[in-house]
Amino acid sequence: MMQIGQIYATSGKTLHRYTRFCGIDIAKRKHVACIIDQDGAFVARSQAFNNDAEGYQRILARLKEAGGPKRVIIAMEATGHYWYSLHDFMVDHGWLRGSGAQPDPNGSASQEGHP
Repeated sequence: MMQIGQIYATSGKTLHRYTRFCGIDIAKRKHVACIIDQDGAFVARSQAFNNDAEGYQRILARLKEAGGPKRVIIAMEATGHYWYSLHDFMVDHGWLRGSGAQPDPNGSASQEGHP
């Protein structure tokens, strides 16, 4: 199995090491997310979730099960305007800060928004 590595990100003066990675493919009605570990092994296989509050709760639960914002970093595709709602939800729940695609391990959400 190939080694993917680790991502280090700073939050203030603290350096955080992320060992799990969530990629989210954005679409109009449904998004698809999967989570892999640093070795490229699936933590959570690809699964579609609706572009609505119920779907967002579903992906949030999967992210928490995978290790929470201290272990999992998120990258999402910025497709048209379809990503705005999910992005704002993730910011409000401490997973993303502002318009960047990185979790906030301290759980505080930024007040910055998308463009």
